[in-house]
Amino acid sequence: MSKPCTITNRTLLAAVVTAILVALASILTAATASASPLIHPQTRVAAIEHSPSQFVGPNETILPGGSRERAPNYDQDATGSSVAAEGGADAAFHYTTSETVDSIMESGLRPGSYATTEGDLSPDEAQVRLALNPAAGERGALIQIDLNGLRAAGYDIPEVTQVAPAYGMPGGGWEMQFPYEIPPQYLQVIRP
Repeated sequence: MSKPCTITNRTLLAAVVTAILVALASILTAATASASPLIHPQTRVAAIEHSPSQFVGPNETILPGGSRERAPNYDQDATGSSVAAEGGADAAFHYTTSETVDSIMESGLRPGSYATTEGDLSPDEAQVRLALNPAAGERGALIQIDLNGLRAAGYDIPEVTQVAPAYGMPGGGWEMQFPYEIPPQYLQVIRP
């Protein structure tokens, strides 16, 4: 009677060893994580390093003007990573409605305006990644901000932070908020 018991123990032991080997094999041959690693970490975030169509006007110092109100939850601190744009990106981008382009190009961007280093977003992508208020309309217009020109004129370039969720949008894009007015000579319409 002891022999059938020994065979059962051997079978059980073989099953356990097989399960362990299969588990180890699957761990060792599993695909890598889906998040891509930072191969070349920099202070740039999806930025255009040089744009041949970039217009740089005269470098004048203009005092900041008044500011416009923003939605209260949009001005809260963003959660997530932050990356300094100081000395990094050459351009930033302001997504807006086509109705506001003429006014912006005449008067500049008001203090408190937001921009992103992501200049290749569609209006829908901008809405979602930058957590823009849908009630303000489609942000089909795109204005490029000359960060190099601002630096040369003595302006401090704000830090780039990750966009927090707002207005039912997930955010996750990158933004910077300018505490000063950006004069029109540092702006160029990319998409009306």
